[in-house]
Amino acid sequence: MKSQAFPCLAIALVLTGIMATVSGIAEADCLTVVEVCAIPNDPEASGDLLLERVAAILDASWGKRYLVKVSPGVFSLGTQTLAMKEWVDIEGSGREATVIQGMGTTPPKGVGLPDMASNRSDYPSVIIGASHAELRDVGITSYGTAGTEYNVAVVTEATTKARFSNIRIASWGGASCWGFRLSGGSGQINDVDISLDCTGYTSGISALSSLDPTVFDIQHATIRSTGSSLPVGVWLDDGSIPSRFEHVNISAVGPAGQGTGVWLDNYFGTATDTLVIFDSRILTGSAGTGIKTLVPLSLKMAESRVEGGLYGIHFSSLASGDVFIDQSMVAGSTNTVYADSGLLSTMNAGASGLFGGPVSATGATLRCASVYDESYVNYARTCP
Repeated sequence: MKSQAFPCLAIALVLTGIMATVSGIAEADCLTVVEVCAIPNDPEASGDLLLERVAAILDASWGKRYLVKVSPGVFSLGTQTLAMKEWVDIEGSGREATVIQGMGTTPPKGVGLPDMASNRSDYPSVIIGASHAELRDVGITSYGTAGTEYNVAVVTEATTKARFSNIRIASWGGASCWGFRLSGGSGQINDVDISLDCTGYTSGISALSSLDPTVFDIQHATIRSTGSSLPVGVWLDDGSIPSRFEHVNISAVGPAGQGTGVWLDNYFGTATDTLVIFDSRILTGSAGTGIKTLVPLSLKMAESRVEGGLYGIHFSSLASGDVFIDQSMVAGSTNTVYADSGLLSTMNAGASGLFGGPVSATGATLRCASVYDESYVNYARTCP
């Protein structure tokens, strides 16, 4: 169906220079604004119009940036993918007002993303992020169907300073769901709300790359990963560690109580990474693990809560390193902190609660100061 544009309400912009508006494009000395208005009662035509307007931008650069301003409404992409462009921001009218939806099940051409097994595969998505570009103030719905293997809302590959803010993601249907699937590069994820409900593997944010580590700030994020056989809040692979992990609220609860809040995996690297978690809460089901690492790791927590089912923090397989818990709470019915023999060097906890099972870390140096149990009884200067 051929798309047609309907007039938008006037948008007040503070820009330098004289602005001229022709066919929904406002030009100024420092910014070019492209308006996309929803076509009444026609989400598919609205989606086509959004794709056309972004595809028509061919001259964006550091000196000529674009803003695609999207009106309230539903923009349905079907099996198509919205590929963002460098130096082109896309801004909706609020994450409840502007909704971009698609099946997120057709691999975008020419976009190679790592696979857990092969580390190279094309993954489907509703939106592909871009370097030096921000997606903000939108809702994204990614829906699969029975038999769909993958269902992804947003993917990136080797981006530089890709940004995502004030976004709501709902991903459901199919065997496996991802909110963000990040492959290499850097950027920011700020003020996002992610809900996942698929039958197989689910992950709110996955950062992985066999080439270069993925380094994204993650701040003010709420992740609900439910309904699946393997729910994960944040999955970090191949040395991909957030430069900031702050104000993150994770719930990873499967139908049988399984789930992992933060899972660090690694196929290639051996260097010790440092993960700092601040003012965050991680919750799993009764059979879950709050934080699980299979990589060498220095884990530092402050003002946070990790409420695992069986294990609060688990160092396993090739993992090694240290744990620092400060003004926080860690819970696990089997072990609050568990490490396979010889893996953990030191476990340090101060002014914190360790609720549930004991610390089990053969060969590690344990230091606890002002640490208390679930009844708020101090352990003196010993660890449980």
